Amino acid sequence: MADRDLGERESRRRPRLARLSALAHTTRLRWTCFKKADLSMSSGSSENPAAKRAGTPHRVRVIIFRVVAILAGLFFVVAVALMASAPWVLLQPDQVTRTELNRWFLTVAGSVDAIAAGVLLALALQPRRTLLIVEHAVAAIVAGVIILPFQPSFAAVLAIGVVPLIAYPYWSDVRLFPSWWAGVSRPLLIMAVLAGAALLVTAAMAYPRQIGGTDPAARGGWWLDYAEHATVLALAGGLAASRGPAAAS
Repeated sequence: MADRDLGERESRRRPRLARLSALAHTTRLRWTCFKKADLSMSSGSSENPAAKRAGTPHRVRVIIFRVVAILAGLFFVVAVALMASAPWVLLQPDQVTRTELNRWFLTVAGSVDAIAAGVLLALALQPRRTLLIVEHAVAAIVAGVIILPFQPSFAAVLAIGVVPLIAYPYWSDVRLFPSWWAGVSRPLLIMAVLAGAALLVTAAMAYPRQIGGTDPAARGGWWLDYAEHATVLALAGGLAASRGPAAAS
């Protein structure tokens, strides 16, 4: 009887010991996994640069850029509103008003200002649209090269477009510019090149008219503006054919 009771006790004790052993093993395993996860998180935040996106600017810089881009974009919105009626002005027969010239040149100028307003407001919404900041930078360079030698006072207007470029916080992303052209649609690129070439021809014809011209458009500086606007439109079309991040957040 004593041997039978002892056997029963041993048989009851073995499942308990097995459960305790399994519980202890599970606890040790969880503790080991927790230590490894904690170590990887601490090392990733301090040593691994991939844990934090490279080139991420401070939040204050992003906020400053958003404010500057919105203000500059609203300036160009006002310019577009002032020129919106130009295509609908009735032609006058007299040679003093020259409404046909005003209607054409103001329409072209308004289209470029509309692009500038859209670019700046889109960048204020999503600053990582690097294709748009490149287009805006190209437009500012073209405007400065073409207009400033003849109209130094244009620097005041140009400064409004340059300030957002200075405040832009993601210039490091622009280094990927060469990769934007990989896998570009050839038909789209050919169309953009042909359209851009036609616009550049008109710009090349307008610039000499401004230099040596004495007509009302030359006296008003319209040929100069037209050369600048046509060049900006040509280059913007070429950039639009690329695969740059125009909708990245």
